[in-house]
Amino acid sequence: LYFGGHSLGEFTALVAADVLSLADAVRIVHKRGRLMQEAMPVGLGAMTAVIGEKLDTQSILNVLNDLPIDVANVNSAKQVVISGDAKFMTEAESRLAEALAQDQSSVRFVQLNVSAPFHSRFMSPIEESFEDTLRIFQTGMSAGNATGVTSNFTGGFHADDTDEIIRNLVLQLSNTVKWMDNMTELSSQAE
Repeated sequence: LYFGGHSLGEFTALVAADVLSLADAVRIVHKRGRLMQEAMPVGLGAMTAVIGEKLDTQSILNVLNDLPIDVANVNSAKQVVISGDAKFMTEAESRLAEALAQDQSSVRFVQLNVSAPFHSRFMSPIEESFEDTLRIFQTGMSAGNATGVTSNFTGGFHADDTDEIIRNLVLQLSNTVKWMDNMTELSSQAE
């Protein structure tokens, strides 16, 4: 069996695959949520879905390279989520609308109702604390079962290595969720 979960859902996938117990996962995600909320005061961060045909993530990154805005999620070829400093989100949308207009019949932006800029550089200050949390539960992890679970950080499957699993879960906080890659990996297993 193979499992995948988006962002917080990656922990659900790890529980379903018997990598983590439900009790441990609940404690971990509770701490993760608190840390993520503390990383940036409410209202200072924002996330926006960019919706269009055949979005190119690298082009989006190039347009945003000098703004405190990151690509948080690559959900599909038609949806990428950007995340970062709320003061710059309008500028990011404006730049993207102009840059993508040449390649797109239409581009839409949907502001997400979130309390922080998840999966962005603004989550990096909590990485050490979250790693400390995961280390508390590492002896209960069944790393061998993780090879059937996709990693949001790498886009591929987790390795049979507790340290690497922890590393990937920590880096997932402040990096792009490669959901489209996860879905490609999972669908390749179904063939």
